[in-house]
Amino acid sequence: MTHSKSKLTFAMIVFGLAILISIASLVGYFMYYLGAGFEKRQQNVQYFCVSFGRYDTREEANQFAKNIRLRGGAGVIYGDKNEVLGSLYKSKEDANKVVAQNESYSMSILTFSLTDKYSMCWCIDELMDISVNFDKTDDATITSSKLQILKNRLAQAENKTKNVVAQDYARYAITLIDGATQSPSNYAFNIKYIAINALIRLVKMD
Repeated sequence: MTHSKSKLTFAMIVFGLAILISIASLVGYFMYYLGAGFEKRQQNVQYFCVSFGRYDTREEANQFAKNIRLRGGAGVIYGDKNEVLGSLYKSKEDANKVVAQNESYSMSILTFSLTDKYSMCWCIDELMDISVNFDKTDDATITSSKLQILKNRLAQAENKTKNVVAQDYARYAITLIDGATQSPSNYAFNIKYIAINALIRLVKMD
């Protein structure tokens, strides 16, 4: 009888340990998933930029970029192929809609992929949201306020992080915002302009 009880006690101990190990594994997984106490889990992030064509020379690209800015586009000249970038989207579907609505241009979609290992994609997202809201409201006062809030968040992020690359990026984004806020009358294209440039810089860092 005593022998049977010992077996039963041993089995219960083994079973209890198995449960504890399972629970610990689940807790560890969720802590890793949420980034609690561990290095941030990297994830792929994609942005879709509408290109209004490539140009043989920088001068031609500059001239077309000016015309795009007059229409409220970013007018960013990107890469050695002198691509003129007009707008930025979080979904390819939205980018495709713009291309479909502008068939007279030789447009294409440029995909930017990154891991966001410096945890700065939120800055791009904020700039895009501010740009969309301005296009809807045309309210420069509210937009200036939102840009100031974003600037403050970037300053806090710079102070909080110990990563030198992330600090440099925060300062770079702040400089872009400072440039934009000096000309509220140009917010229609300026915010798109700094959003795309901020993204290009982040992709190069990734």
